[in-house]
Amino acid sequence: MGSQENCVLPASEVGRVGLLIEDEFSTAKILVDVCEIQIDTIQTLPQHRQQGHASQLLSRICRAADLTQSQLNLKPEPSEHSPVDEKILRAWFEKFGFKSSEDFMVRASVI
Repeated sequence: MGSQENCVLPASEVGRVGLLIEDEFSTAKILVDVCEIQIDTIQTLPQHRQQGHASQLLSRICRAADLTQSQLNLKPEPSEHSPVDEKILRAWFEKFGFKSSEDFMVRASVI
């Protein structure tokens, strides 16, 4: 973290592009496909948690998904170092319009 540039990561599936989106405090790793974006991870440095940085980053991802009319998908799994459990994580994603769908959560484009 620390760089404010976006980087293209190697994607494991043909037709997908991996992107690393980061700012000074938070990082998100996403996979972009036609009309679909899969969020792999969102994390914030421990000393900068509870300050809204991950929320700002997720808002940027949601706006980009809306502008491209893309669906967002993710599997809400806290990392082993996360201070929150899956229930709290699901509730946080629901604030951004995600709906539960079995193990995954999905957010349709609002445009």
